[in-house]
Amino acid sequence: MKPASLMAALACVVLTADTAFGGVIQWLLVKGPLYAQTVNNTEPTTADAWEMFALLQTDNPGDATSVTITGGGIAGSMGFDNNGGSSMWELDFEVATQAELNATFPSSGSYILTLDGGALGQLTQAVTFGAEAYPDTPYLTGNSFLDAGNYDPSGDLTININSPGLLTQNNGRTSLEIADASDENDLFIVQHDGAVTTLTVPGGTLDPNLSFLGFTEGSNAMTVSGSGGFGVDGVSSHNVAIKFPIHTVPEPSTMLLCSAVMTAFISRRRTRRGA
Repeated sequence: MKPASLMAALACVVLTADTAFGGVIQWLLVKGPLYAQTVNNTEPTTADAWEMFALLQTDNPGDATSVTITGGGIAGSMGFDNNGGSSMWELDFEVATQAELNATFPSSGSYILTLDGGALGQLTQAVTFGAEAYPDTPYLTGNSFLDAGNYDPSGDLTININSPGLLTQNNGRTSLEIADASDENDLFIVQHDGAVTTLTVPGGTLDPNLSFLGFTEGSNAMTVSGSGGFGVDGVSSHNVAIKFPIHTVPEPSTMLLCSAVMTAFISRRRTRRGA
């Protein structure tokens, strides 16, 4: 999963629309930084990227042919992407700095989402993003970073993190997600309401002798009324995410085989040298 997509998953509350009204199932806007942790028990101080992720899902693939957003500091409008005619529309906007993100998508800004061209006709939704307030950074604490880098996937992996703080405790969720090394496929996600400091990957979740990407995230979400717009409430959220590597060790049988091969190789060398 792309980090911005993770932001969406963490902020998203499953919402069910009255399909007689318009067929919008869920929608959300999420902004915030993504940090990469590279040192054990150490908070990263410079974000890899600052991102805005927006998602809109309708009941059926033919409900819309375009989704756009205007307002804030956007020049004109920005279009959402639709993968292969699905009912899911996404906008993924990434820049290097907080200032650049705020120039285009300021917090406390007003926006209009417009769905058009399909069976639903044209629907618009006004959004006022909440004031800028980010959770504390949920970086890995103790030896969790080292443990993730040398993990036997037959047992549980316990990830201890810095608390995302009161904003997440009162308004959001704490989450852990794992994707494959390419960050294209989501393999595992667990979410907890409020701020928590311990997250667990159950044994057997990951395959041995592979590399993965882990993400922890805290959200500060607010509900946006869908009354007079899409007919279903949406979410706007300020999130902070941490990316970290996970490496699983080979399964014991493979390690024993490698050991046996090495022992035989060394024995053979000794025999040849003694001949």
